[in-house]
Amino acid sequence: MTTTTNRSTARPSLLVRACVPALVAAGLAGNALADTEHYGCGLNPEGSLVVVQGDAILGRTLVLGIDNPLGTQSAGSIGAVYLSAAPDAAFPCGTTAFGFSMFGPGSPGEALVDLDPNRLIGLYFAGPWSGPGQTANASIALPNVPAFAGYDLFAQGVLIDPTGLGQTVIGATEGLRLRLEPAASVFEPVFEYGAIEIRRASAESRAFDYEYDDGVQDVDDDTSPLTTTTLDAQIDHSDYYGVPIGTAAATHVSHLGARVLSAAMTTSAQVEGNLFSEDAGGSANLRLEFTLTSRSRFAVDASATTTAGYSQSFVHLGRDGQTLFTMGAYNGSTDSNGASGWLEAGTHRLEAYATAQSFAPAVPDTATLDLTIRLFHLADFDLDGDVDQDDLANYDFEYADGSPDADVDGDDDTDADDRALFDAAWSAATGT
Repeated sequence: MTTTTNRSTARPSLLVRACVPALVAAGLAGNALADTEHYGCGLNPEGSLVVVQGDAILGRTLVLGIDNPLGTQSAGSIGAVYLSAAPDAAFPCGTTAFGFSMFGPGSPGEALVDLDPNRLIGLYFAGPWSGPGQTANASIALPNVPAFAGYDLFAQGVLIDPTGLGQTVIGATEGLRLRLEPAASVFEPVFEYGAIEIRRASAESRAFDYEYDDGVQDVDDDTSPLTTTTLDAQIDHSDYYGVPIGTAAATHVSHLGARVLSAAMTTSAQVEGNLFSEDAGGSANLRLEFTLTSRSRFAVDASATTTAGYSQSFVHLGRDGQTLFTMGAYNGSTDSNGASGWLEAGTHRLEAYATAQSFAPAVPDTATLDLTIRLFHLADFDLDGDVDQDDLANYDFEYADGSPDADVDGDDDTDADDRALFDAAWSAATGT
């Protein structure tokens, strides 16, 4: 379970003098939408560098968490995050570095950021690491420098085990790309998260015979409003004599950002057929509420896969008892769907899950679900993350056609009021 119990000591050093000429342009000028993306080529473990709190918005504080999910270092290891204006030259991979892998002695790691002094922005120290799932957190105060908007920064963490008692002394994390959004952002709509009822991964297995009647369950549960949470549950179940009964696993990764909400879930289950009444199941769930203070442009994309048997994946987004988006895959089907347009102001409810159940020995039952919901500026009519001439041209076309999508004020009438609202928002966003 990912938690945030550690305090961090940061050494902020985002230096204007060196960063502006070295930053890697994202090509979005001042209209960039804050975003993060992991990178690397598998030599450093997934889930080793996560966003704990905040977004890459200039003038705000971003908290990154360092973890060794493999547990190959001792509790008390010290963490730090390198922040650079450029990735390693081998991006999206890195330079192979022996002796810097969390996978253990002899395993190569990757150096994923450019450590040239002209590109290195700073080293941010984190508190001590307490063990797998307990992130050591580093706080990064992003400067309010408008010239940085639309550029990317690149982060990589390290854990150092001063005791030397673990399998690894120095372990490097995966990389994280940060796209910077201006402080006075044109992307005003934000998710305001309310009740986070479930963020869970669970696995269970049961069986019965005349000498044995038992079951086991593993649940990884976290309802805290962390920006990014990774949850895992896994069971390999045997009876008293060591006879295999069943296996089950579930993984839940969810990101609750200011303008991006995403979830990825994978579940599997299989029984062996050695005892009576065997069953196994893996389940991943997300259920929460969020509020929008104003009518907002949005896009949702979801995809799901299931194997034949007893597996299903499902997502539902609703407001005031009305279904705004739903998609599901069941017992051997797959589905992929999306929607875009307007979300009204008010409280919305999201439920998503993937579950796999096995009752008879066969191939594993599996289910996956991937979901992303994004908010966009009112004038970002083509929903591509920036406000430009294309948005103006697209709105002109839809407005001339009387399309409901051009109904900016939501009064079910596309008229001159909508034209005026859009033009004002577009001018404010583009500065023209």
